Amino acid sequence: MEEENKLKDEPVVQFKSISDVVALQVKNPEIEEPLAEISGYDLRVSFNFKYLKSLEDVEIASAAIGDLFKQMMLEELLGKRKTE
Repeated sequence: MEEENKLKDEPVVQFKSISDVVALQVKNPEIEEPLAEISGYDLRVSFNFKYLKSLEDVEIASAAIGDLFKQMMLEELLGKRKTE
C-alpha cells in the first residue's frame, strides 16, 4: 500500500519521442547488423569509481555486466522457445 502511495506522488517527466531517446548498439562487423540494443529515455549508466580503481577492477566489473546481459539474453531466448 505504501508503494502505491509513492507512485501516486511520483513526478511526471515528458520526453521527445525521437530526439530524447538514447540508443546504444552492439553490431556484428561482418554483417553490419545489430546484435543487441539498449535504448530508452533518461538512460543512465553510473559506475562506482570508489571501488573501480584499477584495470583489474574494471575488467571484473565488465565481465559481471557481460554475465548479467548473457543471463538476460538466455532467459529471453529460452522463454521464446518454450512458447513456440
